[in-house]
Amino acid sequence: SDLSGFVFAWVFKTFHTPWAPWAGFVLALVCGALVGYINGILVAKVGVPSIMATLATQFFWYGATVLLANGLQLNIKEVIPTLVHTTFVGRITIGQVPVPMQAIWALGLAVFLWFILNRHKFGEEIMFIGDNANVARVMGIDVVTTRIKLFTVTGVIAAFAGLLLTLEINVFYPTQGGGFL
Repeated sequence: SDLSGFVFAWVFKTFHTPWAPWAGFVLALVCGALVGYINGILVAKVGVPSIMATLATQFFWYGATVLLANGLQLNIKEVIPTLVHTTFVGRITIGQVPVPMQAIWALGLAVFLWFILNRHKFGEEIMFIGDNANVARVMGIDVVTTRIKLFTVTGVIAAFAGLLLTLEINVFYPTQGGGFL
């Protein structure tokens, strides 16, 4: 999530165009997918236990992010009037109550993931692998590919969380995700 926040903030600060917030957002999600994919390769193909791979790469990407940012924060207060900010961390009023968009996105993501896990072939494959990977393999499920896909999706979700945090506080700082570990 630190890397995705940095990628967004760097693109936003570097390119002063109307498309910069959207490009930064998409590139940050792509970085999250890449990190998740690498974790998936380490776990599914190399055989590193998932907790070890996840923690090790988290420390690696944290260090890379600190180096890329030169240990400095990036103030992105100019993002506030953009549509990206309003769409992802703005507030909508329901009745008299202001509701943060993060809550709407979290609810939407939870519903979407519920449908994936309960109504989609990919969700069935995940459940099979979670119960017993050997039985899943015998049932014809490509365990390696499914695990890589799952880690990739998880990377995108983590990047999305990092983006929401960066947009909410209007600043990127290299240690922003450390408190959530």
